[in-house]
Amino acid sequence: MIFAAFMRLAPAARTATACLALVLAATGGDATAHEGHDHGPPAPRLPQTVKPRVAVHSDAYELVAIASGERLTIFLDRYVGNAPVADARIEVLAGAATIAAEPQSDSTYRATIPGIGAPGRYELVFNIQHPDGDDLLAGTLEIEALASAGTSAKGSDGPIDGLLSSWRPSATTFAVAVVSALAVGFALGARRSRRAAVAIAASALWSTLLTGDAVAHEGHEPSPPPSAESLAGDVPRRLPDGSVFLPKPGQRLLTVRTQIAAEGEANRTATLVGRIVSDPNRAGVVQSINGGRISPPPGGLPRLGQHVRAGDPLAVVTPALPLADQSTLAEKGREIEGQILLAEQKLSRLTRLQAGNVPRSQIDDAELEIANLKNRLATLRQAKVQPELLVAPIDGVVSTARVVAGQVVQAQDILFQIVDPSGLWVEALVFDQLDPGALVAATAITPD
Repeated sequence: MIFAAFMRLAPAARTATACLALVLAATGGDATAHEGHDHGPPAPRLPQTVKPRVAVHSDAYELVAIASGERLTIFLDRYVGNAPVADARIEVLAGAATIAAEPQSDSTYRATIPGIGAPGRYELVFNIQHPDGDDLLAGTLEIEALASAGTSAKGSDGPIDGLLSSWRPSATTFAVAVVSALAVGFALGARRSRRAAVAIAASALWSTLLTGDAVAHEGHEPSPPPSAESLAGDVPRRLPDGSVFLPKPGQRLLTVRTQIAAEGEANRTATLVGRIVSDPNRAGVVQSINGGRISPPPGGLPRLGQHVRAGDPLAVVTPALPLADQSTLAEKGREIEGQILLAEQKLSRLTRLQAGNVPRSQIDDAELEIANLKNRLATLRQAKVQPELLVAPIDGVVSTARVVAGQVVQAQDILFQIVDPSGLWVEALVFDQLDPGALVAATAITPD
């Protein structure tokens, strides 16, 4: 749209518009320095995320020293197991100097070695003294120099840029350019047309916006570039070969322990699905023979997980008789009571006629009959109300308790299960996977 309006202008108007856009574009961009010159320090390149370090080990110790300037942080661990060694004495030999490393509260050691902050290669020797054994470890600490960045800045090379490379447009320049564009557009618009004025003003403003730098408002500073110190550090990451690099500070934080793998022979393993069962000689169940209503014993009903011994009372079952049986027992009891009454009357008559008329044997038979009838009546009455006491069959732990006071149970219901924890088995079906006689060892893992 702007180009179409530009082409409709008169030749003089097109010439003025092109000159104005060219001047604004030349004054708005950055410039490239001439050969042998620059416009300031180069932008720092992003540093590596791993600090300079030296890592050495022996059969007894593993040592990692991380350099931060002239300060050396030393991590001393066991080579087998990766456990920290905090009570050792370490001396660092750097050239002709010998520096003693000071132990820290975080199980590390620190030493300040003058001169190692500069780029270069440094041969270091660590003298380790410990009650479990002394050792001497040597390594090379290499500190790389930061590469310098190029001196070119954004912008395009050209004769106008070279001439105006030392000048930067400001907010005032931008305002003057806008006002000038509007003034020229207004003047030409008065003579030609309103569309021509709009085209000239838009061209000048568009050129300034595309080429000018952004400046912060008053009271605001531009964001500084990230410093090398904030980007450097020990960051865990995955290496190109798929392995994971975990620095020593991270290992200490996560309490990482290692184990040396060794070649050996191993038996073939198989995974089987099994279930836990109890040894039949060390387990028992408690059931009622006749059924009835549950009542707690003097010590109360046992709880789940309670240890019991053989013979301990667990519950009392009061038999519940049907109405027909109760009627039969009541009728039988009244019948026996009547027989006892008749026998007593017979004995009373025989006793009165004893003098010379009744043999003694008849009196003894009557007394024996009365005693027998009374025993039958007593047995019948006890059969109605005699409770059943349930006791523990073995020593062990109550693994199942399915009763509460007042519950009515049936005969042969499993009320309690008692197991011995030291006699549990694991039952697994092998089918054709392996020979049960060839098993050497087995372990059990729960689904949890």
